[in-house]
Amino acid sequence: MSNDFTKSIDSAISRVVQSLVSPVTTQTVDWNKLVQALRAIRERSIAQLQNLSQEQADFAPAKGTWSIAQNADHVLLGEKLYRTQIGRLMDLARAGGKTTLEIGFDEINPSLAFIPNEVMALMAAPLTFVNRFVPGVVREAIIRYPLIPATTPSVMEPAKTRPIAELVEHMATSIAATEELFRDRVPANLRIVSMSHPLLGNNNVQDIFGLMCAHEARHQDTIKKISENRLFPAR
Repeated sequence: MSNDFTKSIDSAISRVVQSLVSPVTTQTVDWNKLVQALRAIRERSIAQLQNLSQEQADFAPAKGTWSIAQNADHVLLGEKLYRTQIGRLMDLARAGGKTTLEIGFDEINPSLAFIPNEVMALMAAPLTFVNRFVPGVVREAIIRYPLIPATTPSVMEPAKTRPIAELVEHMATSIAATEELFRDRVPANLRIVSMSHPLLGNNNVQDIFGLMCAHEARHQDTIKKISENRLFPAR
């Protein structure tokens, strides 16, 4: 077990305990800080990609695994998906009243490995109930270091290949689009609205930023491993 993994789990446990023993606060969320954290991670992704040749970007270390280009495309599709949900939660907050956006497997369809989608659909209700008691920091740790094999939602399936220059440009424009959501006045009650999904759990916007950061960092690790493969093409 790697030191990074151990530190991540220790950090997650510490944050869970702190959230249980700390008093409930009405302090507002520093949205700018969350955006900056995602921006910092994105800059590292761009640095990983910007000097690659197309041959390097399309290299996959084994049959059935993703290339660097596919990992990057998947990250972008994930950000687009979450950005859409953040926009919907902002609309929900501005409308007032309802505070939870219910999302089912028909819209976002991840699954646990070896469990058919139709079986997952039947498990929606019990999964939704159980996930109410799973802290967001635990979901972050699971995404960052996935101990439980899972399948990718169809909306996040990457293209077979994309031009590396296009991916680098898209990395920049995509994070800019996410930042743009927070340029205008953010609804004061945004921190109390959330999206609920049977497998992804109940997440407010702050949680969503944590998931995006964990997801991108995980794929940065994968890209690094691919580039260190002994068969990785020379520049």
